[in-house]
Amino acid sequence: MFGLAGIDIAVIVVYFAVVIAIGVWASRRIKNQEDYFLAGRKFGKFIQTFASFGQGTSADSAVGVTTTTFSNGIAGVWSSLLYLFATPMYWMVMPWMRRLRLILLGDFFEERYGSKRMAGLYAVIGTIGMMTILAVGFSAMTKTIVVLTPKAVEQYSVVEQVEYEQAVRWDVLETKSASTLTAAERVELGQLQIERPSKMFFHLNPTLLIWVVCIVVMLYAIAGGLEAAFLTDTLQGVFIIILTLLLFPFAWMKINAEFGGQGFMGAMEIMHARLPQSYFEIFGSPVTQDFTWYYIAALTLMITVNVVIQPNSLIATGSAKGEYECRF
Repeated sequence: MFGLAGIDIAVIVVYFAVVIAIGVWASRRIKNQEDYFLAGRKFGKFIQTFASFGQGTSADSAVGVTTTTFSNGIAGVWSSLLYLFATPMYWMVMPWMRRLRLILLGDFFEERYGSKRMAGLYAVIGTIGMMTILAVGFSAMTKTIVVLTPKAVEQYSVVEQVEYEQAVRWDVLETKSASTLTAAERVELGQLQIERPSKMFFHLNPTLLIWVVCIVVMLYAIAGGLEAAFLTDTLQGVFIIILTLLLFPFAWMKINAEFGGQGFMGAMEIMHARLPQSYFEIFGSPVTQDFTWYYIAALTLMITVNVVIQPNSLIATGSAKGEYECRF
């Protein structure tokens, strides 16, 4: 079904059943605004740890880091690690947020400047910013899910079969030397480069999928409030850590099987032998310039200033039952 094995579908169904149960359970505990927006300020160290973890990472982070690392080598890891240097500022300032005893960060701007317009302006800017972040996350999520459900060539529709044949033709023309192409082939190649036909098609429609996910997330947040969101963050956080660590041995085995190595050091030696030296420069190189030290320094400064003023900052720490739990 959808190109997935039965065990895959079973795991997905169980996971969503657990998440829905969390949402229903949390929705029944909401009695007032503080319960909805701050989960009654009752979270301890364990939930607070994963609440903060969830603000800095998410399931789509792996997609972004994979992309930047593929393009830039090990320096690409900074697309996720940029919050590292902002952590001390976060650690010091977040308890102050909790002492405010406010519900939303917009309330702070109203209290500080005595202006509802200032609070409204912050709400608009914060909403636009979060919409951008969520859009990138949803896009990464959709692309990752869709490619897990490929169709076999014999399952292609008539239209898909035509596009597939155009993509194959595109590959053939691009492998030819430019000097050997006829005038008609040059025109055909130019047209194919504009149309960019695909050779792969999938059981899931990405547009439909992203709308379904958006609606489900919206309904879940409306019904369950912060408690449902943070309990889900905790569940996902545990999975993210476990699945991240699980990838390493399989990656080493794949490298060794592909190139004839053995053990962890064998995989590392193969990578160093086959990849350019620039891929092992943690602060980038003249070859891969996306993450140079000055670019990282500039983004770190920006993030250090911004981390305390993001819309989710106050609720992430304001939901703790005490300042120690907030810092932990």
